[in-house]
Amino acid sequence: MTYGGVMRPRLTIGLILASIAGAALPMVPAAAAPAASAVPKWSMVPMSKDSGGDGFIDGDGGVPSAGALTMRPSATFVGAGNGIAQPNERLIGGSLSWYLDAAGYPVRLDACDSTGDTYTWTIVGPAGTSTTTPQRALKKKTCGTTVLLPEGAHTLTLRVASGKKSVGKTITAQVSNILMVALGDSYASGEGNPRNVESWLAGGSLFTQFTPYWDSDPCNRSTRGAPAQAALALEQSSPKTSVTLVYVACSGATVTSGVLGPFAAAGQTQSQIEQVRQIIGGRQIDLVSLSIGGNDIGFSSVLTVCASDANCPISTPPRGVLSGYPTVQAGVQARTG
Repeated sequence: MTYGGVMRPRLTIGLILASIAGAALPMVPAAAAPAASAVPKWSMVPMSKDSGGDGFIDGDGGVPSAGALTMRPSATFVGAGNGIAQPNERLIGGSLSWYLDAAGYPVRLDACDSTGDTYTWTIVGPAGTSTTTPQRALKKKTCGTTVLLPEGAHTLTLRVASGKKSVGKTITAQVSNILMVALGDSYASGEGNPRNVESWLAGGSLFTQFTPYWDSDPCNRSTRGAPAQAALALEQSSPKTSVTLVYVACSGATVTSGVLGPFAAAGQTQSQIEQVRQIIGGRQIDLVSLSIGGNDIGFSSVLTVCASDANCPISTPPRGVLSGYPTVQAGVQARTG
């Protein structure tokens, strides 16, 4: 070989020696596929969600990343739920914590602690029907699968493949959703305690413009109310159950006008019981909370009189359900039986 007209024999010899040395190296076998292991886990997907960690059940409108609970909500923000513009995060339709699906309840199947290349789940339901999920890559972003399952006992088999080998493991899951219904009056609705009350407490005054966030404006219903807070606490108590809250309590309701019959003052043409029946269909209720009776005995009238008159039991009742009685005490006694 020449370079610029000069012979370079050493370069040729070097290439030959390198080729000989390379041929003499031992062959390194390809790395064997790691042994497959199947570690199946499952949990119920929360139906009374608090994905933002703000202490409230999520709604269909969602919440902006900043300024969600201000004293004056944005009327143009559109959340990730149903795409309807909401000024704040609300219960769906003002009453339901999340959607009811006839196919069942969302269950998360977790293969993330397993090792291998791909995985599938085979699910045998209470009726004995078997379903196998599509094969997925066993990676951090794809190791979880969400399926809709009816309540009851299910057999879950996780099969993980690594190379040409596979391994499976079976567990049982008791799918359970707690259907909670909350009815009643202002004690149950969260009257006076809207979602954004803390923003007013932190910087508001009697002269500050304040627009309360209600999940139902006509009923002054709020997820700060005791039933909603109880549902969220129950939801967070176990990953093996989920909680669906149907929340129809309404400020001002009475037994006959609200719970058992329509509440015209709030623009409701159906009783709370009828509203619940329409929402849940044939599903069985697991838990009911009910607060009622305060408006039936003239609770607001009693407060109005007693705030200004030390002898309120014998005072003449103001307008309201007690107005036909000679004294407040006589009216309360008569209406409580």
